[in-house]
Amino acid sequence: MGSGPYKLGRVDAGRSVSYVRDPNYWGRDLMVNRGRYNFDMIKFVYYQSDEIAFEGFKSGQYRFRPENKASNWATGYKFPAVKAGMINKETISSENPVPMQGLVMNMRRPIFQDIRVRQALSKAYDFEWMNKTLFHGQYERLQSFFHGSELAATGMPSAEEMQVLTPLLPKLEPLQRQAVLMEWQLPTSDGSGFNRKGLLEARQLLLDAGFYYNDMKLYQPNGQLAQIEILMTGETMGRVLLPYIRNLKRLGFDATLRQVDGPQYYERVRRFDYDMVVDVFAQSLSPGAEQVGFWGSSAADQAGNRNTIGIKNTAIDTVIDQLGKAKNRDEIVFILRCSIAYYVLVII
Repeated sequence: MGSGPYKLGRVDAGRSVSYVRDPNYWGRDLMVNRGRYNFDMIKFVYYQSDEIAFEGFKSGQYRFRPENKASNWATGYKFPAVKAGMINKETISSENPVPMQGLVMNMRRPIFQDIRVRQALSKAYDFEWMNKTLFHGQYERLQSFFHGSELAATGMPSAEEMQVLTPLLPKLEPLQRQAVLMEWQLPTSDGSGFNRKGLLEARQLLLDAGFYYNDMKLYQPNGQLAQIEILMTGETMGRVLLPYIRNLKRLGFDATLRQVDGPQYYERVRRFDYDMVVDVFAQSLSPGAEQVGFWGSSAADQAGNRNTIGIKNTAIDTVIDQLGKAKNRDEIVFILRCSIAYYVLVII
């Protein structure tokens, strides 16, 4: 079974697995292990959904829970164990980059090739209304893949940053060049739930991109119906995606939400078999060559890689190469602040 401090205990297939401490562990008295491996048993319990898992936590089936649902955090912790002081809620902040979670448009699909289409789809996402009604005002719209850290690009490009950006600008589309040279900001709405201004702007962008309406339906420039399927697994994201799909339908898209089980979902994501999908981009404080997997052109066609967006952009490849050759911390921070604009621009 191995030579670690724990050995396999009881297995309840599909439900739980337990590990028990090995009293004969060869390394138990080593100085490096002092104060470690103090639990006699560690049990992992598996649940079919987060909602069921939360009910299990309420009943004391497990003792520690990281909470990532705003509605639970705001209103869910009012059960007897909390009132009795048996459960403590604690908000932990750090200086690490906040993982960026967002809807990814698969640029391998022809419908997303035009940047104006991606801009239109971004304008249809009404974050302000969702934050007010679904998230209890607890979420913040992230403007960077390194939000909350010194690596995040803010404001206008400095003179030093322009020295890096200027040679790369000809490799970008006009709309991308324009956005690189200004302060980046995602579209915002008035939070009323109608998002009329954003949808009107999105409609005009689609028309400018060659889309057209016929019989109350939206068609692509090639004459095909404008269809988008959003792929998801589990139930957590459904309440977030359904209002967005409603806005897409108001624009004329034939938009659907496809929920599949875990194995099918991960296999489809591995093969990039989706139109749109929710992805999380977790970053460290010392990014380097691994960024090729997220944004590199070479990773776009490699099944199982992290380039879920399908980005192929020589400007991004250039700054990733510069990042890999950085000689010190200051160079890493400087290059990332220059390059983050490219990452964001390809997603919009």
